Amino acid sequence: QALFWQTRGIASASFKAMMLAGVAKPSGSMFSTLHAVTRAPLPLHTQDAGFIATEKQAAVDNAKIGNRQSVAGCAALTTAAAAAVARSVRRQRTARGCRAKTVMYARGGKEEWRPRNCAFSEADLADVRSKVGAMDGPEADYKGPHYEGSKSVDAEFVKTLLAMQKDGTLLPKKYAYLMVLDIIDILGKECTMPTKNIAAGGSLTVIGDLHGQLFDFQSIYDLVGLPSATNQMIFNGDFVDRGSWSIEVILLVFALKLMNPEAVGLNRGNHEMLEANIIYGFAGEVGTK
Repeated sequence: QALFWQTRGIASASFKAMMLAGVAKPSGSMFSTLHAVTRAPLPLHTQDAGFIATEKQAAVDNAKIGNRQSVAGCAALTTAAAAAVARSVRRQRTARGCRAKTVMYARGGKEEWRPRNCAFSEADLADVRSKVGAMDGPEADYKGPHYEGSKSVDAEFVKTLLAMQKDGTLLPKKYAYLMVLDIIDILGKECTMPTKNIAAGGSLTVIGDLHGQLFDFQSIYDLVGLPSATNQMIFNGDFVDRGSWSIEVILLVFALKLMNPEAVGLNRGNHEMLEANIIYGFAGEVGTK
């Protein structure tokens, strides 16, 4: 009986492994043999010697078949696993290629690009400014605000910029570059965790994730107004991605910061990083717009 139960377990496990691995179906004789081995054993006193001998031989033969099927099943599983790994590697390579193209496209050129991993020095900013200075200005028919340094940003500039962007007109690239360069200069001189003091009768508004939602920003602007010493603001990160107007939103945030740096605070969220911008849309939007 011990041999019987041991053989039955081997045969059943081998059969299941074979079926799960997609190995060819066993023949009718295989099913018959399995049935003969796996049925409930008869009491010993009712078994004659010939039947016991036949049962033992069937069990031994079936064990050999089960072992062969187990080996085949394992081989099939190994092959399937290797194929799955190969498919995964191909998908990852394709995804990396798409991300690389997105980054290059976002930069506006076909050359290889690597994100900057260090701060801008004064010399770096001066070098970029000289290149931006050589860029073409706005078209002759441009009717939006003109950026000529942070002192040119006032209430009228912000109002005109918002109205222009809502109508689908973008700030000229040269102006956008200059605003970003001035923001880099301002943020580079601020401490990492500044203290905000609210005067008596004043207010500080914390603005949560904007995520490229220009018309939501319009509603907030209508409620809060422009920044000042008595009307301070903190933008709590996640300015871009997800929404369709990330360029417009971030330029408006920058305009408010340039207008009154002390009254506007910018916190960094998890979407102020290259990886999130590639996945969630901002990098592609930069390249498109």
